[in-house]
Amino acid sequence: METMAKKGWFLEHVSYFPPLWRFEKNVAASVRYRLEAAPDTSRMPPRQMTELYAEYGWRYVAPLSHFFYVFAAETADAPEIHSDPLVQSRAYGRMLRSYGLVSLAILVLLGVFLAMPLYRPTFFITYPRLSLFLTGYFLLAAILVLYPFFRLLRRKRMLAKGYSLSHKGSYRSILLAEILLIVLTLAFLTPFLGKLRAMDEKDTLRLSLAEVSAPLPYLPMETLYSTEEWTFPSYNPSDEYSGNYVTSQSAFLAPVYFSIHEEARDAEYTIASYQTTFYGEFPSALLAKAVSLDLISNQKEFPGLSGKFQTMKETYALEGCDEARWQRILGRQILYLRQESRMLVISYEGPADLREHLDGYTALFDETYLPLA
Repeated sequence: METMAKKGWFLEHVSYFPPLWRFEKNVAASVRYRLEAAPDTSRMPPRQMTELYAEYGWRYVAPLSHFFYVFAAETADAPEIHSDPLVQSRAYGRMLRSYGLVSLAILVLLGVFLAMPLYRPTFFITYPRLSLFLTGYFLLAAILVLYPFFRLLRRKRMLAKGYSLSHKGSYRSILLAEILLIVLTLAFLTPFLGKLRAMDEKDTLRLSLAEVSAPLPYLPMETLYSTEEWTFPSYNPSDEYSGNYVTSQSAFLAPVYFSIHEEARDAEYTIASYQTTFYGEFPSALLAKAVSLDLISNQKEFPGLSGKFQTMKETYALEGCDEARWQRILGRQILYLRQESRMLVISYEGPADLREHLDGYTALFDETYLPLA
C-alpha cells in the first residue's frame, strides 16, 4: 500500500469476498499504512477508536478481512500504533484462534482420509490413482494451513516476551500459502478427481466368464445344485452389470484382485440365484482382514434386524485357513475365508447351503492366480 501511494494510488476500500482492493488516483505522496489487529469480530472499528487514532494523526481507511483495520498516516511525526509488544501479542489471539480452528478441521479430515484403509480399504484398491492424489492433496493442505498458524504463533510469542517486530515484516509467505491452497483446490482438485477416477475404472478389466480359460478363484454355481436344471445368462457388454462376468484389477494395495459375478435361473425361469466372489492378495494379513470386513459390511442390506430376521453366524476351524466364518441374513449367505494375506468373500442368494461346500471353497487357495491381461 505504501508503494502504491508513492505512485499516486491510495487505498479506498477492500471487499471481503471476493477480496478486491480499490484504489483512487491522486498526487503521489509518502504515506504510512498500518494493520491494526481487530480486537473482536466487528467489521468496523468503534467510533471512540477512530477518534482517538485521528488525534494522533492516523486516519481509518478500511477493514481488511475480519482480522485487521487499515489506518494511514500522512504526517511523518505520527506515533506508531501499538508500539507496546505485549499489547500487540494480545491482538494476535483472535487470528490464532481462527487459524487454529481451520488447522484442526484440516487435520481431522486428513486423519479420517489417511485412516480410510482401515475402514474403507476397497476405495484405495478400486481407485489407486485417486486415493494417492487425495492423500498428497490433504498432506499438502495440512502443511499450507499449519504454516501460517505456526508463523503467527511464533510472532505472538516473540511479542509476549517483549521483542518488537518490524512493521516492514513480510506477511507474503502466509498469504502465498493461503493462495496456493485455494489454487490447488479450484484448479487441480475439482477438475482432476473425475479424470483420475475414470482412469482407475479403465484399468479394471471386465470379461465374460465364458471367455476366460485361466484358473479363476471361484466355485461355479453349477456345483451347488444337484437336482434342478439351471440356465446361466450370458454376459452382455452393453449392460455390464448383468449376466456372468469377472472383473480383474491390480493396484499397489492389491496386486491380485478379482470380483466374479454369477447369475442363474431355474428351468422355468421363475427362481433366480446370485453369487459374487471376491478374491484378493494383499501385502499384509491385516489389510486382507480389513478388506474382507469392508466387503462383508457392504453386503449387509438390513443391519440391526432382530427376532426371526436376526443374523445367523458360525465360525469354523478349516485346514489351510486362518479364519473361516459363515453368516446368513434373510436370504443372503456370506462366507469369509482367509489364508494369511489372501482373502475370499462369497455373497450368495439361492437355494443351496454354502456350508455344504466348504471344502470346494478352501481348495481355491491351492491355486495361483494372476490378474487378467
